[in-house]
Amino acid sequence: MYFSKRLPEGRKSYSVPKLELKLTRCFTTLHVKRAVNEAACDNALEKLRYDLARQLSKSNVKVPVSTENKISGNWIALVMPDAIPSRLGLMTRVASLVAMYDEVGDGLSLKNVSCDTFAQPFARDLVEALPTTLDHHQPSERHSNASARQTNAIFEDHIKPVLYDLISTDRSKALEVLNAWYNHHHKSSTTALSAAETSLNLDDYIHNSSHPFSKNPWLSTLRYALGLHLEPAELAAIEPAVAAAMHSVALTRDYWAWPRDSVSTKNVRRLKNAVAISMVERQCSEVQAMAVVKSAAIAAEGKFLDLKGDLLEGMGKGHSEVVMFLDAVEHFAAGNSLWCSSCPLYHGRG
Repeated sequence: MYFSKRLPEGRKSYSVPKLELKLTRCFTTLHVKRAVNEAACDNALEKLRYDLARQLSKSNVKVPVSTENKISGNWIALVMPDAIPSRLGLMTRVASLVAMYDEVGDGLSLKNVSCDTFAQPFARDLVEALPTTLDHHQPSERHSNASARQTNAIFEDHIKPVLYDLISTDRSKALEVLNAWYNHHHKSSTTALSAAETSLNLDDYIHNSSHPFSKNPWLSTLRYALGLHLEPAELAAIEPAVAAAMHSVALTRDYWAWPRDSVSTKNVRRLKNAVAISMVERQCSEVQAMAVVKSAAIAAEGKFLDLKGDLLEGMGKGHSEVVMFLDAVEHFAAGNSLWCSSCPLYHGRG
């Protein structure tokens, strides 16, 4: 169980003690924080899991809870510690539903349900559910198969309230988030993943795995969580720094996920993992490749901190939201690193 402390009223987050990082072997060099109101995340996740378990119990399907971590805490509480407190639960619901679709796509869970029933990716379901969410009299006709309609209906029971809450809370930012997720899944299903699968170069693989900065859906979601609005010129100015942070996120994920990913196929050249890419590119052992990926993740963090420092030094007044977003990106990468170092998804423990 992670450490907690009493804090002054009004604080959104607190720094995670270094001892906790050591206990999980987390190697991030960034500032790790945790949301004070983590209970909002836990409550949202527990309710979602209960509702899904009740609906899927007859199918004997395991309900995925990929955002959960009983050692280091909820993923959203770690990657969005300074989110508007009232949005923490909503962000947890978004992350949990995204994780469910990702797991179905990877074949990690819900394995007793045909993947055909999840042919529509998460973001497209959100976008296409928009008319039926705002006007429940309009029927959805995108599923012709009765079994597919029945299974998707279960998820739509949870997707539609999330969509409604996103839009009713902050319509303009919600549409930006939905757009980002739609484009992300559309690209992932065509060019991005196929490029990552065939790449034998670590740099190319990182570029494809972490996605272009401007189109990364988690960054749009992060701005929504904190209620931040950045102009296109501001986003362009900080792109190199944020891209470095997201590269570290991709590498750190692959480092900790390697034991799980390595058993998914016997052909190392087909693995979508930086460790596998390094083994092929460098013709080295598994242990050596893991060391390469770990060093690359730390180097990416260092690049982010250097670029962030340069940006802050040359930034004048009137850029408070840019500063807040750079801090939020650091906390996102740092929190993800801690979560990955101890989560049941990669370490097989609850």
